[in-house]
Amino acid sequence: MSLRALRAFETLDDPYGTAMALVNLAIGADDLDTRGRHFRRALEVFRTIGYEDGVGLVLNNLAGDAQKAGRPEEARVLLDESLVHLRRVGDRSLLGHALFIYAKVHLDLGEREAAKRRIDECLEVAAEGADGWARMRALEVLGRWHAEGGDAELARRSLLQARELAERAGDKHVLAGVERALAELGGERLPAALDPGSGLVRQGDEGEAA
Repeated sequence: MSLRALRAFETLDDPYGTAMALVNLAIGADDLDTRGRHFRRALEVFRTIGYEDGVGLVLNNLAGDAQKAGRPEEARVLLDESLVHLRRVGDRSLLGHALFIYAKVHLDLGEREAAKRRIDECLEVAAEGADGWARMRALEVLGRWHAEGGDAELARRSLLQARELAERAGDKHVLAGVERALAELGGERLPAALDPGSGLVRQGDEGEAA
């Protein structure tokens, strides 16, 4: 969605359309600063109109970016707020997204027990809603959890399950990350070109919004 579309929604005084246009601009942004600026503007609008699903969507994305940038404490604060909104409105898809990011944050902070609780809840949420995307991401993080705990075989099993789901879904972003994790588990690293990158967009079934 273009800046022209954003201006049109602003002219029509359509706050929901404006916020979603900003989300889409953030998704397509070439750099994290621009991405963050659009997301934060969208967050302000969603808060103003009281659209909690939108608030959770944006908070998840900001948290995912913070986690990838090595700022887990910032991500924790964002996710704590997101979970309050998403549990209240019952959005299971976005809840699963928040939980898998939170599991990664816990692992970054060395909080293994908390990470496992988030992974387990994410798998439960995925099962309740037949959400293959959430299950795929939970299994991916579970692979990391097992690997960091020294159980290479269980790590491989989880990652292979995640890879199967990623292949079935045609999710190249997740597939690249899983393949890299499997290669590292076997002592080999994939070429940098297969790095999964940093985009996070989970809006319905469109990629990660991780």
